[in-house]
Amino acid sequence: MAIRPDPFTGREFGRRDFLKMLGFGTVAGGLALNSPLRRAIAADAPKEPYKVAIVAFSTGPAASYGYPGHEIMDLMVPLINRQGGIVGRKVEHSKHDEGNVAKVVETFKRLTQADKVDAILGLASSGNTLAAAPIAEESKTIFVNCLARTHKVTWQNPEDPTKFRKYVFKSVGDTVTHAASAALAVAKFFPGARVAHVHPDYAYGHEIHDIFTRVLKKLDPKAETVVELWPKLFTPDYSPHITSILAAKPTVVFNSFWGADSTRFSDQCIQRGVAARAKIVGDHGEFYSTERRPLPKDLYGHPPFPIEGLPGLPDPKKWPLNKFSYDLYYNKHQNTPPAAAYFTLAAFYALIGAIEKAAALTGTWPNNDQIAQAFRGLAVPQPLGWSVYREDGKSASPKWAGLYRPQPPYAYGLDQVYHMPMEEICAPPGVDPMKWIDEW
Repeated sequence: MAIRPDPFTGREFGRRDFLKMLGFGTVAGGLALNSPLRRAIAADAPKEPYKVAIVAFSTGPAASYGYPGHEIMDLMVPLINRQGGIVGRKVEHSKHDEGNVAKVVETFKRLTQADKVDAILGLASSGNTLAAAPIAEESKTIFVNCLARTHKVTWQNPEDPTKFRKYVFKSVGDTVTHAASAALAVAKFFPGARVAHVHPDYAYGHEIHDIFTRVLKKLDPKAETVVELWPKLFTPDYSPHITSILAAKPTVVFNSFWGADSTRFSDQCIQRGVAARAKIVGDHGEFYSTERRPLPKDLYGHPPFPIEGLPGLPDPKKWPLNKFSYDLYYNKHQNTPPAAAYFTLAAFYALIGAIEKAAALTGTWPNNDQIAQAFRGLAVPQPLGWSVYREDGKSASPKWAGLYRPQPPYAYGLDQVYHMPMEEICAPPGVDPMKWIDEW
């Protein structure tokens, strides 16, 4: 892999530094690199490859939030295999386009029943994720949801937060952390906001709206909602909605669009003068990056959702895995890595960490029951810092927020960055998030 000097420190950081610093098993379960136990387990490992599938959008308007996951796996799997695989077992990865619910169900059934994959990463749509999770659970296939935001995927029953699936895990922040952190940012930077809500008309958009509204009411009672709009997913023209926004005279326009919807909505808001009158709060920074476009100057100062993949956070001087992950993508594609690449990489690191933890505990190459158990309490390094898996299968990891700003050569950067403690934006395991917020 080519080595690019660290723009923050001037230091070069390459593959060997990464492997020495990461030492997967040392963190996850005591399998120190080159230890006798590790060599013994590797020598006895199954000869067939460990099969990992990624299912994420690679075509259509949602590809900007799925395809970077495919790209990073194309880079990471060969790197792992060149180092001997996972505890002596080579990785074989396959890539699958996500599509609609029916296609995802068909894909998961084929992967788990016919192809007999060991683990699946991905899924960007909350609806797809909730449909696929029971299939993975029934087949005892490890499924790490690393893109969709639904907070219900690890629950056995979507209406009951107290019972958890055994084989399904979530490595990315959910709708609760996402919406609560956005409300925290609005309350901090724009107190007394007049909020226009514009969200895609399906489960994710409605959950984001509901959680944000509840949290903002607790944090800033003077804030008010002035209009609520629900365009269909992948709407090409937001003109009617923008007309309604302008008539409502908001000071903040809060949206939960993703993929091409995010940049298309922001572009149209700029063209119609909304950005000159209100702050547009959303995830648009990372999607301009995917489209290889710099953040428009009109969006300067507009706060994003929690930062989960910006190249400067955590500080690479203190956390070089962030630098390595950035370079792994940048050196191949000459572009700021979209957050989806970081998310997928974090899920893959967690899977490797769980395997190594289980191997250390059992003294042999583990089965999926043992790997699933090892996820609970797993602490694993990832590009964004430490990630710890809770008893409900969800990852707790660092979160920051701030104000967007241009930052060449990156697609975007941030000002006034501040840390948000997990206990302020994430409901405890087994607790209904809505009741948790209402009891603040």
